[in-house]
Amino acid sequence: MMTARTVDAERICVTELPDNAPMAWLPGDIVVTRGQAAFAANVTRDTISNWCIRYAIGRQMEAGSPWRVALAAALMVSAANRPALDAFKSGDRTSELVMEYIGAAAFEVAA
Repeated sequence: MMTARTVDAERICVTELPDNAPMAWLPGDIVVTRGQAAFAANVTRDTISNWCIRYAIGRQMEAGSPWRVALAAALMVSAANRPALDAFKSGDRTSELVMEYIGAAAFEVAA
């Protein structure tokens, strides 16, 4: 679970977010199809669909529409690197922990 902090005038509240809390995609994030993510992560398309739901690494515009998947996030889940996934989902795109997967995602797209 990720930890979120909300601040108001009188207190700081720390709450646990579920694994499938929505992830903000930022400009420059590499977003691919479910099949492309499955190939890069060396898993099945169904596994990617499950990860999209469980870890919120992908989106559908509406029920039944194709999944779009954040490739770096799929690679993080594949590697079982929860700290990197949590950092990525919270908006980190500059730490060494996250940059490793962003670089790998860029390489996969270029290959």
